[in-house]
Amino acid sequence: MKVRFGDCVFDSEMRQLRRGEAAIDLPPKTLLLLAALLEQRPKPVSKQALQDRLWPDTFVAESSLARLIAELRRAVGDAVSEPRLIRTVHRFGYAFAGEVEAWGAPRAAPAGVSCWLVWRDRDYPLAEGDNLLGRGEDCLLALPSGKVSRRHARIRVARDEAVLEDLGSKNGSYVDGRRITGPTPLGDGDEVRLGSVLVVFRSRPAAGSTETAAER
Repeated sequence: MKVRFGDCVFDSEMRQLRRGEAAIDLPPKTLLLLAALLEQRPKPVSKQALQDRLWPDTFVAESSLARLIAELRRAVGDAVSEPRLIRTVHRFGYAFAGEVEAWGAPRAAPAGVSCWLVWRDRDYPLAEGDNLLGRGEDCLLALPSGKVSRRHARIRVARDEAVLEDLGSKNGSYVDGRRITGPTPLGDGDEVRLGSVLVVFRSRPAAGSTETAAER
């Protein structure tokens, strides 16, 4: 689950909460609490259900949950007096009340060509046109590394070709270990390194195309 609410982006798979450009360092249970509230939104979740999920088979005082809620509110910029995101349901529990939208979902592969990036065992289809790579939340890959620029590079897909171009990044872009200095065509299996982050470019022939047979 990767969603945006207010000025925050939460990625449950990466166990990461970002607010604006900053990564918010939260304990695992606070992140798990946020995930539980988001999964059930806008329905309220009882205190007992939250305690069972956060502290399975363990008795804890109700104040422990209240402390996590307070910590989560501070992290996302919410206030008890005027809650916009986390609502207290008196004598029952809590509910996530803010507007939420899916964020950074993989896009469909373009017609006529199929190519994608592989990072951390996940596929990211590339769309026709420009696909931004970097730390920015408007990128196809929002890479959580201080050695990656906000808009580090782009891959331009047109017809049956994909071309990588560095966007003036500080730490450079590399294809199979070579730093690129201009637009560079990509081939199936090429290793692309952005700063210290390694991704793999994959492609397959467009539907209906014919591969050239090697002469014997």
